[in-house]
Amino acid sequence: MKKIALISHGCAKNLVDSELILGFLSKEGYKITLNENETNIVIINTCSFISCAEGVSIQSILQMADANKKIIVTGCLSQKHADELKEAIPEISAVVGTTDFTKIIDVLNRIDKEDFVNEVSKNPNYIYPENVERQQITMGASSYIKIADGCNYRCGYCVIPYL
Repeated sequence: MKKIALISHGCAKNLVDSELILGFLSKEGYKITLNENETNIVIINTCSFISCAEGVSIQSILQMADANKKIIVTGCLSQKHADELKEAIPEISAVVGTTDFTKIIDVLNRIDKEDFVNEVSKNPNYIYPENVERQQITMGASSYIKIADGCNYRCGYCVIPYL
């Protein structure tokens, strides 16, 4: 069975999504690691809230590209820049939108057969996947609970409603 690494950036909501991604992988029998040096496939759950957060996410993608990893970019950066990411960083194997991470197993099955997999919904609609058990990577005795996704307000400085 393949071993897959996960790098998670961003907010607590993103961390919950990362733990759900790990749940889907675990349910299908994938071996999971948080050490990208242990595998050649890396899922990077990205943040795009502000430019410095985007920079950290892009830095991780570029580091994995330099290390010749198969890269699957999930989260806010892929939702915001789905069309531009492959052009900017051709080493990316797939992009997965903020509400499309439930398709991660299908994406993994397709990356060896297709040049590039784009699973980014144009109109994201989040439904919590009740059929998978989160694989918690939160440190300590507490854990986050995701009670909402996104925001309906259109503040001038914030990109979240567009993601």
